[in-house]
Amino acid sequence: MAAQSDSNEYKEPLLRKLEHQLDNTCSLRSADVGHLCCNRKICRQCSEQGSSFFQSLFNGMNVLTGVGILSTPYAAAKGGWLSLILLLFFALICCYTAILLRRCLDSDPYIRSYRDVGEASFGKWGRWIVSILLYLELYAVTVEFLIMEGDNLAHRFPSASISLGPTRVVASLLIVLTVGRIGVLDGVGFHHHGTLVHWNGLPVAAGLCSFCYCGHAVFPSVYCSLRNRTQFSLVVVLSFILCTILYDGIAAMGYTMFGDELQSQITLNLPHEAPASQFAIWVTLINPFAKYALTLTPVVVALEEFLPHSVKGSREDMRFWGTILRTLIVISTVIVALSIPFFGLLMAFIGSLLSATVSIILPCLCYLKIYGHQLSDPKVSCVGAVLSLGILVAIGGTYFSVVAIIENL
Repeated sequence: MAAQSDSNEYKEPLLRKLEHQLDNTCSLRSADVGHLCCNRKICRQCSEQGSSFFQSLFNGMNVLTGVGILSTPYAAAKGGWLSLILLLFFALICCYTAILLRRCLDSDPYIRSYRDVGEASFGKWGRWIVSILLYLELYAVTVEFLIMEGDNLAHRFPSASISLGPTRVVASLLIVLTVGRIGVLDGVGFHHHGTLVHWNGLPVAAGLCSFCYCGHAVFPSVYCSLRNRTQFSLVVVLSFILCTILYDGIAAMGYTMFGDELQSQITLNLPHEAPASQFAIWVTLINPFAKYALTLTPVVVALEEFLPHSVKGSREDMRFWGTILRTLIVISTVIVALSIPFFGLLMAFIGSLLSATVSIILPCLCYLKIYGHQLSDPKVSCVGAVLSLGILVAIGGTYFSVVAIIENL
């Protein structure tokens, strides 16, 4: 996920109204996102500025890979080997809903973001609901960053205590390779056979799997920046395939290395004395430093829109109250992280309540709302089945993760 905050999906105003009048000019988004032609045709200027296929593929992988790479072995420990099948299943479902989301983008030439899709489907309340869910997801990811930092710092410095972008893909790949090296060369081995399924832990594992594929908020920007948009479906499919190989690979390695003793982050199981373990921990520690502020900034910017006009009209007042607001938001994330310091369970909660809603439920609802009258009965049944699955994961996963969090508290 999240952290899917690198995109301009989060930079447009929260309260922007969707335009429905067409013109003959080409509306360009910022340079880092690319283009959006008003008539969805590729003009010469757009084709020159758009992303290539491989750039978009890398962006798609960057959207999907993140802190979830640390928790997929824990998902295997919670749900058994069946969790690896769950990862593949969620990859298929979320890949399908990403393509549904693209079709929603194509329904109106002025739809540029996920929030625009919500507004086109259900009016201003649709925009509000999508916006709230996206910002809650971002906020929750920043809390996960803090918990991850605290857990790995405690593992790196066990004697210390306290009472109180593109780099994502590279970091994830380095962690997978490092874990494999430790298993092969550093004496850990792959001796655990594991269990086929842990039924009581399966709902939590489902939430963790859902979290791994919560990139839908940023896919509209990947689509709009693609030089040849007919390649988007292939970009999405390949992104999901490559990321699933990473996720399933580290889950299988971690589960055979440490079995049911796996902790919420695999880095916490790695032996202290192995140099490769120190490398993996430092990679894990450094990555959130660049992501925390970037992820939290869109949340603060959205909240600043609710400041009085008298404040927003003065640069000095805006700077003062903006600083106060940012400070309070940062303090709140620290308080939440200290109150619920359970990386894996909180990730399962986020995956069940927010990620399943954003990545499965909302794309299906919006697609049915926009295209329902044009769809055949089998198509409606297919989308309805995916929607029902998303609702089941959201309700069941949220319930069991909340129960587990309360028990640990």
